Amino acid sequence: MKYEHLIQVNDPNDPAIAPLTRVQLWNGLVARAKNPGEFVYGLDAMRVVTRGNGFIERELHFGKRVISDRVEFVEQQSTCYRIRPSAEFPASRMTMAIEEPEPEHLFLRCSYDNLMLDGAEYEEFIKRAYYEADLDAVSRIRKLAAQGMLD
Repeated sequence: MKYEHLIQVNDPNDPAIAPLTRVQLWNGLVARAKNPGEFVYGLDAMRVVTRGNGFIERELHFGKRVISDRVEFVEQQSTCYRIRPSAEFPASRMTMAIEEPEPEHLFLRCSYDNLMLDGAEYEEFIKRAYYEADLDAVSRIRKLAAQGMLD
């Protein structure tokens, strides 16, 4: 299943929404990768296996299930999560890319490529879950920014 959606982060026409800077949004995406317990429901533990220039490799523990992935960072632009194939899960990928078509007009493009879900009868439910999880991530990033943790 390939799926993509766009989330409007800043709306200059809505003063009720506190705008995020590109740096805050970027730092929030990095925090999501490095501290997933703040963003991922059901996560029991995370262990960094390897750190390198522009990436981290992790193990995510959900009860007895362990997902191994690699998160690649393109500074101020995107994070790409690559799940390694295992007996339980095929390889999959999620990318979160910052788009700024005009100054201060920030969007987050979320793209998914998950072979396990190709043709699944509940595909629309999964797409909705991805969208809601990404909206929640932006909400959590906003809270971190409001606390001064992303500057």
